[in-house]
Amino acid sequence: MDARTDRAGQASEPLNVDKRSGWFGRAGSVLLWYGVPALALVAVVAYVLGATIGHVNPPAVPVEGVSMRPTLQAGDLIVLKGVDPRTLRKGDIVAVNVPKSARDQYGLPGQVVHRIVRIGHDAAGGEFFVTKGDANSGADVFQTHPGDVVGKLAFHIPAAGYPFLFFRSRQGEIFLAVGGLVALAYFVLGLFEERRVYVAGTARTMQTVLEETRELKEAIGSAKRLAAPPSFDRLADEVRVSSTRSEENRQTVRELVAAISDYGQHLRSHTEVMKNLAATTTELTRATSEMRSAVEQGVMTRAFVPSRELLERAPLRMPTAELTRGAELDRVLEETAARIEEASRRREELRRVLGAARRP
Repeated sequence: MDARTDRAGQASEPLNVDKRSGWFGRAGSVLLWYGVPALALVAVVAYVLGATIGHVNPPAVPVEGVSMRPTLQAGDLIVLKGVDPRTLRKGDIVAVNVPKSARDQYGLPGQVVHRIVRIGHDAAGGEFFVTKGDANSGADVFQTHPGDVVGKLAFHIPAAGYPFLFFRSRQGEIFLAVGGLVALAYFVLGLFEERRVYVAGTARTMQTVLEETRELKEAIGSAKRLAAPPSFDRLADEVRVSSTRSEENRQTVRELVAAISDYGQHLRSHTEVMKNLAATTTELTRATSEMRSAVEQGVMTRAFVPSRELLERAPLRMPTAELTRGAELDRVLEETAARIEEASRRREELRRVLGAARRP
């Protein structure tokens, strides 16, 4: 037996049960919603067309008895046509309404199809018809007035009246009632079955959705655990440390700028000294030239003593303060270089920490 399996691998109800119950439900639905309305529509259309074309109501009647044998048999369907009673003649077969008094007294049906055997007039001059069944020994016990004539026989269809006779009988009425109840029951059962199948399918779908949602949540949790970001507190501490180190770096740069400024002043002092040394050298060169000239001319008879003016123009001095300041400047430059190297190392460490924080 084939069985339907859900997503979890558990077998549900067998397929043949669903097919059988579904077939019953569909059969009841088709019969109730399509079969019965179609038959009713055909009957209504045929009735309206017959009444319109034949100018008679009803347009057809079934033969119930054997009073018209051998012309008509029980179960034949007589198709009538409208007729003017004044045109009727003896021997015409007509459908007439039986008076209520005759129905009550003799138990006759409400309508009979008999042959006209005589046309007479009453004391008031009104016309009436006397009818008789071909198989009967005598005429009908009632007289038919022109207003009770339903129609004249157009043609008849053998055995086509049995369905009408059946549904007009007590058994036919019971059959219609039971058939209607059965069709209604099948329809209701079909609705319940469709509802059950729909609810079962919806339950399976919801179970599948819940399982997929649970799996999705687990996958998201695993992904979060695998790609957990670094601690924000630790990152904040690193940022604060980096900010502090940046401030120290800025202070170091300020000190470096001040040291460079002092060094510039020192260079300017050395430049002035070098300028004085150059001037002194020039003066000494000129004095030496003068002394050489004097010796050659024999004019210099006494020891040469440089003039006060010459000595004043050649100040060969190197200030001790400048030398001390230069040594201090060299020490500041060394400390600044060490701080710059430490700042570079901290900047590289901060860049590494921020890069690790950005990675997923």
